[in-house]
Amino acid sequence: MNMISLKNPPPDKKSKKHDSMPVSPMHDEYPYNTRLTLSDGQAEKFDALSDVSVDDVLTITAKVKVIAVRSSEHRGFDGKGEPKKEHSVELQMTDMAIEPDNDGAMQGGFDAADKPEE
Repeated sequence: MNMISLKNPPPDKKSKKHDSMPVSPMHDEYPYNTRLTLSDGQAEKFDALSDVSVDDVLTITAKVKVIAVRSSEHRGFDGKGEPKKEHSVELQMTDMAIEPDNDGAMQGGFDAADKPEE
């Protein structure tokens, strides 16, 4: 299975759309809702999480069930401009495995877009 980077494209320098809204680069690098938080009860189920540090890289394999599919077309809040089409799929994870990255080492992060193809 090929990995696909979820990283947001760089912001359009010509767009002034969000200039008045301060955005932290940490929240801007990846889209909202691409983080996974496992709290005490869930985290304890995975041996690979017992001794991890910030920036370690792990591999997750999950089974998901599609629980919602949404499509819409609308104009911006001001009612001007071209209609915008949006499509989303909501997935519920039902089963998951977590393990060290392919080479067995968990140290150091990488940008999935920069990782060489295997």
